[in-house]
Amino acid sequence: MPCYNAAKWLEESLESLRKQTEGDFEVMVVDDGSSDDSCAIVERFATKDPRIRLERLPENSGGCYLPRKHGITLTEAEWIAPLDADDIVDADYLERLLLRAKETGADIVYPTMYTYDGITSTPTITAGDFDTEAIHKGRDIVKDTLGRWKFGAGGGILRRELYMNCYDRYDSSIHYNFADETLTRQLLYEAKRVAFSPAPYYYRINPESTSRQWNARIFELLRSQRDVADFVREHYADDSETTEEAEKWVFHGFFDAIRLLAEIRHAGCETPEIRRTAIRELSESRNRIDHRLLRGKVSGRYRMLERLGVRTNLILLPLLDRLMK
Repeated sequence: MPCYNAAKWLEESLESLRKQTEGDFEVMVVDDGSSDDSCAIVERFATKDPRIRLERLPENSGGCYLPRKHGITLTEAEWIAPLDADDIVDADYLERLLLRAKETGADIVYPTMYTYDGITSTPTITAGDFDTEAIHKGRDIVKDTLGRWKFGAGGGILRRELYMNCYDRYDSSIHYNFADETLTRQLLYEAKRVAFSPAPYYYRINPESTSRQWNARIFELLRSQRDVADFVREHYADDSETTEEAEKWVFHGFFDAIRLLAEIRHAGCETPEIRRTAIRELSESRNRIDHRLLRGKVSGRYRMLERLGVRTNLILLPLLDRLMK
């Protein structure tokens, strides 16, 4: 459990773990330089429940990747069950996931993800043709995470061996805000069998999350898109559906980020740091776009717009969007 200034929700999250019907587990909370009461809350829980343990990083790492890696490398458990510090699970969550793993021989068992506002919950994936009853080869379903998630890949249980393989084979020093997005695809690629369970994982809608705030770090999603696309290009053929989806994700991500920056600017919330980070990440994504692979796969109008550059798109794209409504 990576934790950064999560005091408002941490007690509910830890209580949901203490109530588990499967009792043979350890909760390792890795604090990422919190300045609130998060550590005190974990220490208080640890005095009541020896299964709860606190580890601390000396300073904020910039995302969930490094604190999660720190905790995983310290444990020797066969299974890792990631849980964010503001999310919760039902009492039989671990029991149901472990049973599914035993039934299927899976390396990863993902739960059914719900968004949660503290009162009500709603499935995050409401429609689609992805078969959650089937057992999938991990590398075959990476394509189903690109552009639009066809299944929820938060929480669940994953063999620790998978994580260690990824840390050994790929760059494990990354620490930007959305680095976990890259790790998820690496884990899937390494997994021979991926199964799914109806067990709910409640993903809290947290307006204070760094992924939901208007700040410079939100534009690091563009870096994640580029890293995932580079990973896919290294491991899949150029004419594969997975490569096509990854390249389209980078292309459309460029325009999504243009729209976001224009919205931030229109609201009068743009800061020099936001502008610098956004322009840098947008420029790098634009340079990364492979027009050869995208020919005939994306709109010609948008291909023409992209060639006009970042600053011109900041003016033209909002105008075009309004005209097309």
